[in-house]
Amino acid sequence: KMEAISKFFLKMAVKKKMNDMGVGGGDKDGGIFGGGGKKDEKKRNKNAQMEGVLMKKSKWAGRWDKRYFVLEGQNLKYWEGATQGAGVPKGNFRINVHTNAIGDPKDSTTLVLTVNDEDVVMKAETAAQCKAWVEALQKLIMRLRREDKKKGNRMGMKAKHDAIRAKYGLSKKDSSSPKK
Repeated sequence: KMEAISKFFLKMAVKKKMNDMGVGGGDKDGGIFGGGGKKDEKKRNKNAQMEGVLMKKSKWAGRWDKRYFVLEGQNLKYWEGATQGAGVPKGNFRINVHTNAIGDPKDSTTLVLTVNDEDVVMKAETAAQCKAWVEALQKLIMRLRREDKKKGNRMGMKAKHDAIRAKYGLSKKDSSSPKK
């Protein structure tokens, strides 16, 4: 009886350690996608806006490959397998104002990311996870578009002001002089 209790506690300790490392085993731990819940994902990378396991469709072979994705800043990086590798990521997508992220209307667990005229098809384990990824990506894209628009407006206004100054023979404003 003592041996059975020891095996039970050993099994539970190993399961907890695997879960803490983001390596799942059974359906309760994430099934084929591995990893624990959002709590475990958050403690792995504090700078990440979003991270977790998604299945990525290979553009050449058309098969689904398990990848660990991290959205950090404007970069969506991914590693092979269900955990973030220690080395260089297998791939990286630089999110910009021309990027688009949408959920597939036919399949609530699939999302399509269009980066540099390339469609990247990914699948989450659940519809809720897919929705969270789409929202995180869209939030980043909208922020980048707002910043780009503000930058464009500032440059446009500066050009207009310079044109008015030139028209009336005024010197250009020196940005290095302190404001009064």
